[in-house]
This record gives sequence, structure tokens and C-alpha cells, in this order.
Amino acid sequence: MHPKNSRKIVISAFIFLFSLALLASTMLPNKADQVSAQTNTPTILVTGSNGQSINYTLTQLEALPSVTWYGGFYQPNQKQINSGLWTGVELLYLCDQVGGLSPSGNVTVTGQGNNTFTYSMIYGGLNLNQQYNTYNNQTGALQNQTQSISLILAYRVNGTDLPSSSQPDPRLVIIGPEGLLIDGSGGRSITQITVTSPTPSPTLTPTPTTAPTASPSPSTSPTILPSSTPTVSASPTPTVPEFSGFGSAVFEVMLVIAVVIVAVNVITKRK
Repeated sequence: MHPKNSRKIVISAFIFLFSLALLASTMLPNKADQVSAQTNTPTILVTGSNGQSINYTLTQLEALPSVTWYGGFYQPNQKQINSGLWTGVELLYLCDQVGGLSPSGNVTVTGQGNNTFTYSMIYGGLNLNQQYNTYNNQTGALQNQTQSISLILAYRVNGTDLPSSSQPDPRLVIIGPEGLLIDGSGGRSITQITVTSPTPSPTLTPTPTTAPTASPSPSTSPTILPSSTPTVSASPTPTVPEFSGFGSAVFEVMLVIAVVIVAVNVITKRK
């Protein structure tokens, strides 16, 4: 094979491989962006009655104002007491971040089950026994509350993180001066908090009825107006769609390849 032809083939192959590498670099996603997207995946969705919503990761939840007090949850079927010093974020605080709760509204906490709480339970910490049992933190016996409690999403107990079986989502517990426990059914792995307010029914205003008034017949014939000549609008000039995104990138790379190959051929022929 002639030396010039061999050199021409080597140069063309190099240009082709370089172009493929350039094209691949524009198509492959950034690995750093993938890792960032995974670590920032929302775990808890808080939605207000006004439609406003906020996603929280566990790390973001831990950065919010927290409370620490005694309480926990009780599992009646297993007669399992889970009492301790719990740390977490109050439902009251999370509701306020999405518009608050009206006195006639409710808050539904969704995890392994659903728990719904009224305004007085969230804002006053009262009347929990109207809907949920509370238990003694030593014996597990039923014990009605006499003092205010706080409903929290707990992520730490007795100074340590929750067991891996309870993460990455927090646990719903109650805390307060009496250290009472709430029924633990459905309170694990909280993923959603929804604030709802009843929609008032619209008030219907009766429309007064009136007797129709007869209009007099016209005494003159209507005048026929000449119709105007329609104006013909010019046909729009078609526009050529531009290349964008991936198609534009491929077109630019292929154009560079073609120009370089032509330049190499011209230089080779001159030699």
C-alpha cells in the first residue's frame, strides 16, 4: 500500500474515533448529578389544604427545630412498650410550613397505616383519647391524658438514631409531661402528611321571577346592510425547525467530521 494512502487511512481513523468520543461525552449523564439526585430523594411529603407542598429528606427533617421529651408508643398485640426520651419534629411545626390548619380541619399522617388528628389534638395537644387510646409507660395499661401532649415525627430515641428497620422514615409518637404512649399501629415509616379543611357548601340565593314584558312589534322593515368584502390575509411564511437538544449536538459533530475529512483529503492530494 502506498505510504500516502496508509497515512490518510490512519488520520481518518483517528478523526473518526475522536469524534465518537466527543459525541459520547455529550450524551452520557454526569455521575455527580446522579449521586446528588439519589441523596436528595424526598422521603416525606407535607401537603397543606391550600395545595402547597414540601418534600423533606430525613437529613432535612433533622435540621428543622426539634423537641425532646418522654413518651413513645405501645403495641397492644405484642404487649410491647416502647418508652423513652424521644427527639423529633412536631406535627404542629410541619403544618405551619404549608399554611397551617383551620379549627375545623384535620391532619392525616400516612405510614404503615393512616392516623388522623383534629385541630385540638395538634394545636392544643388535647382530646387525643376521643379517638386514640393512650397507655401507661410502665405497665401498658390504658391511661387517659390529663395534660397536653405533642405529636411528633421522631428520628432519635434516648440519644441514638432509630433502628435501621425504622429508617429512612421517622416514627409517629407522642411526648409530654406524663410520658404517655400512643397506640403504635400504623405509626412506622411515615411518608406523607396531609392537611385538609372541609369545603363550605355554597349558599344558594333564590332568583326573583318577573313576568315577561311583551316588546312591541317593529313598524318598519329592517334595513339590509351590504356585507363587507372579506380581507384576504397573507399566507404565513413557513419556518424551518431548528435543531435542538440531542439532534442539534449530533448534527454539529457530524458537520465537524465532514469538514475535517475534506481538509485531510485536500492536504494529502497536495502532497
